[in-house]
This record gives sequence, C-alpha cells and structure tokens, in this order.
Amino acid sequence: MRKILPVLMGFTLLLLPGHVWGQSVIDRRHESLMFELGGNLMWAELCNVSETRDLVLKVQSRAESILTGRDLDEYEEGLGKHASARMAGCEKGAVLNTVRNANQFLDRYKINKESVQKLGGLPPCPPARHPKKSPWSECFGTFTFADGTKYVGEFKNDKYHGQGTFTFGPKSKWAGDKYVGEHRDNKRNGQGTYTFANGDKYVGEWKDGKKHGQATYTFANGKITEGIWADDKFLSARKPPSTVTAKKTATYNPEHLKKLRETNSCPHCNLQEVNLRGADLRGARLWGADLSYANLYGANLQGANLQTAYLIKANLYGANLQGIDLIGADLAGAKLDPEGIKIAKASGATNIPSSPAVVKNSTPKVSPIVKKKKSPLDRAKEQCAEIGFTKGTEKFGDCVMKLLN
Repeated sequence: MRKILPVLMGFTLLLLPGHVWGQSVIDRRHESLMFELGGNLMWAELCNVSETRDLVLKVQSRAESILTGRDLDEYEEGLGKHASARMAGCEKGAVLNTVRNANQFLDRYKINKESVQKLGGLPPCPPARHPKKSPWSECFGTFTFADGTKYVGEFKNDKYHGQGTFTFGPKSKWAGDKYVGEHRDNKRNGQGTYTFANGDKYVGEWKDGKKHGQATYTFANGKITEGIWADDKFLSARKPPSTVTAKKTATYNPEHLKKLRETNSCPHCNLQEVNLRGADLRGARLWGADLSYANLYGANLQGANLQTAYLIKANLYGANLQGIDLIGADLAGAKLDPEGIKIAKASGATNIPSSPAVVKNSTPKVSPIVKKKKSPLDRAKEQCAEIGFTKGTEKFGDCVMKLLN
C-alpha cells in the first residue's frame, strides 16, 4: 500500500509511491506519524539508489538527533520493521523527494520543540497535526492555513482553545486583521483584542466568535466608544464606575478578593479600595476589573493582564509593572512613579498622569525659630524700667521720651 507522510502544519507532504510494505509488517491500527517517518526513510535506504545513499543516511542521523522520547522510540520502530517488506518504485526522483519531505517534517518538529513560546507552561504540539493519528491537545503550537492565516497558541481536543493569536493572511477575507486573546472550541471566547486592517481596534469580551459584553472600540480617527455589545452589535454606553472628582462610597466585594487570592484571576471584579500593598500578583488576570482607589503600592504586577481595568486614583507607586497589559485601562488620578508612567504609556493605558506622584517625607519639616527684633520704643521702656522708674508714672514717660529723642 502506498505510504503518505502526514499533514504537516497546514499543508500535505506526500511521500512518493516508492515502497510497498507487507501486511505482516504493519498493523495500521497502531501506526503513528513517527513510525511512518522511520519506515519511509528505511525504504529510501533499502532502495540503495545511486547518489542518494549519503543523503538518506544524513537525514536519518538528523532525525535521531532531533526526535526525543516516545517520538524517537516510534521512529526507530519504523526503521526496524522492514524485514518482510516488498520494495517497489525505487526511482532516484522518488527517493530524493522522500528525503526532502522528511527534512521538512524535521524542520517543523524542531520549530515546535525549540522555538515556540510555551504559554501557560504547555508543551509544544507534535510537528504534524492529524485529527486521528496525532490530534493536538493540551499543547502550544503554530498552524498555518492555505490562505496564509496563522494561529499561534493553545490547543485542546484538536481545537483552538485557550490563549492564542490569529494573524489573517493576504488571501483571507479578513486580510490584515489580527486577534490576540482567548479561544474556546475554535471560536473567540473570553477577553481579546481585535485589530482591524483599517486601524480600528476592539478591546473587550467575546462570545462564540462575536463581540459580546463590556468593551472599548477605538476608531482609527481617535474616536472612542465604550459600552456593552451583544451578538456583534453595540447596545448602550457604559458610564465609568467612578470619577476623579468624587470618591465612590462602595467598597470591594469580599468574594471577589477571595477569588483573586485563590486563583490569581478575577476579571470584571469589584476590587474598589482594596488593600493589596506589596501583593504578589504576577500574571494576574484582572481585565475589566474595578480597582479604583486600590492600594497597590509596591505590588508585583509583572505580566498581569489589566486590559480595560479601572485604576482611577489607585496607588501604583513603586509597583513592578514590567510586561503588564494596560490596553484601555483608565489611570485617571493614579499615583505612579516615573518608571510606572513610562510603562503605562507603552502599554496602551488611558488618562495617564502627566507627572509622577509626590511622596511626602515622613519627617515633618521644623520651622527655624526667629527672634523678633525689638522696636526703639520697646528698648526705651526696658531701659527706663532698669533705671528704676515705675511704669505708668509721669517720670517714666519723661524718661522714655528723652531716650527716644
């Protein structure tokens, strides 16, 4: 039966008709992609076609240096099960094509193994994606479509599921658009940012691939619409939960604070006036949360997601904001140090204070004691009193007048 090297990252790599395996050698119910790779390369070696042997041995050696673990075991099993195989189609062109396709397979495997960012600690996906032989699940990988669209992110049950980035290709209906955010069952679900080719940007919630929930839409001309969406349609404007001029009377929700402490995640939660001074909130998921008047002095917010969050008059002085996502976040009246202002501007926040907060010295300033200078009249009265004249008498008055004159 004719062998086929599997679908590899969005395109199919066909091994040439070359080899015909005996049914006694392969039980297709247990056949894997790595087994096929080993079997194909062993077929190419056994063909022993002139001027191809060194190339075949080189790609076999490369496979052994790149593949690891179970992948390597299955590959070597494929190499070894050749004793009862019938050989056919051993033309030079067929062997060279097999070598080329094997190298492409190994290139993709190496990219996934060494270069792909493993978001959330997930392992890289296998080099080839096949719905039955090698479905992608609980892994992080890259898949490229025929129109040039590329998805880089998390997979589950062979579907886009979790955090990921879609960059639409030049032949796509949405060419030039880009989505960065959460997915569930192959659709945009959760929090995400969609940037249109014309410069418009939607930052907010999604449901089943549609704009749905609280969000901010920024047009290319600078106009901003903030409010509630449902089924891709704008419903109503949303007023900010607090203002700079009037402090809110409401306080944080204890259940929301508990959730944040237990899971490091609380999107759209009410955390107004909460005291998180010095808290470790690295990687926290707090998009859309209301942290107005919160005390985050010295907190570690490295890599946290606070898209569209309310940080009005929050104390962020001394906080670690490296890698933070503040797209659409409101920082009106917030207390920031110089580094914090710099990061906030680079992170897409709004209403950023123009100057850093002034931290008052804890030691009160003591005013120096300055002795009051005496007037000539006062000095004259003192001298007359020292001479012995009694204040209030005529002689005391004459003495003072003489001294002044």
